[in-house]
Amino acid sequence: MTEQNEQAQQDSSQPQEAQNNNKQLILSLVIAAVAVAWGIKNPSTALRILAVMLGFGGIIMIHEFGHFIVAKLGGIKVEAFSIGMGPVVLGIRKLKKGWKIRLLPKIGEEQVVEEGDNETEYQIALLPIGGFVRMLGQSDTGAADESSDPRAYANRPIGVRIATVAAGVVFNAVGAIIIFMVLFMNGIDLKPAVVGRVVPNSPAYDAGLKEGDKIVAVNGERFVDFESIILAPALSEPGEPISFVKQLPDGTEEDIKIIAEKRTGDPSSLRKTGISPAMTLTIEPRIQRDPQLVEDIYKLTGLYPGDEVKAINGQAVQTPWGFVQRQAQIFQSQAELTVSRQWPPSEDT
Repeated sequence: MTEQNEQAQQDSSQPQEAQNNNKQLILSLVIAAVAVAWGIKNPSTALRILAVMLGFGGIIMIHEFGHFIVAKLGGIKVEAFSIGMGPVVLGIRKLKKGWKIRLLPKIGEEQVVEEGDNETEYQIALLPIGGFVRMLGQSDTGAADESSDPRAYANRPIGVRIATVAAGVVFNAVGAIIIFMVLFMNGIDLKPAVVGRVVPNSPAYDAGLKEGDKIVAVNGERFVDFESIILAPALSEPGEPISFVKQLPDGTEEDIKIIAEKRTGDPSSLRKTGISPAMTLTIEPRIQRDPQLVEDIYKLTGLYPGDEVKAINGQAVQTPWGFVQRQAQIFQSQAELTVSRQWPPSEDT
């Protein structure tokens, strides 16, 4: 009688589980459809948000990969490793003979794993926001089903379980170290701590900073780039002086104190010093990768990627701030530029 009651409870729970799974699928599809529609209307913002999501998703994937590897090494049965969250779009499992591929499978579909088949299904889910590892006898959302399988998470030695849990954080730390090593080995384009423009009547203007001034230290920190100049006001307390060290042409240094201020009439804005970065006299060469953009820029300005400005209205310029100063002296809507040009680029560029 007891077995009949248990069977009846299982049969009654299946329709409810299927209904919940269908709701999850419908909700995921609605979210995806709304996101796609909004992204089409706001492509620029959507790309930025997608980049952030993929970035966080990558961090989560590294974290989950740590759990996956250590669980495998520790003898824990891993049932699924998923890239993304939500309903499964694609599932791949290696069989004793060949492969099993599930495309858009039904949510909650029971899988039959025969002897010799790989125990783990590798999945790609609908929402690109991370991923997960599903181990036998382990749950992140509540009590896991008990299992007599010796390879279930709860039945493995406590040392193996601790190592599996800790592996996610360890892999994140190691991954961060490797990424920083690769970035610094290949170099990072950092804007130099050189004043490109000073806003009139700004704190930097009142302190005597001028275009072309080289900043060699910010609040005592000597390894600086232009991001340091931007972050210092944002991280300072209201009314707190920011210490800059300016290098003079003869190599000597001068200490300058600047109190960052919010933009007049905009109390919600960040505190700023009024310093803008130094630009370049060369048109960005990488623009050549987009032929349509190259054509549009040429029609608008007559310039090609890689062009280097040498003079404006016949007056030579050697620095970006010198160009800005010359430009400010021209009381016309147009100016004649003299440029050094290498267009079209060579095949090995």
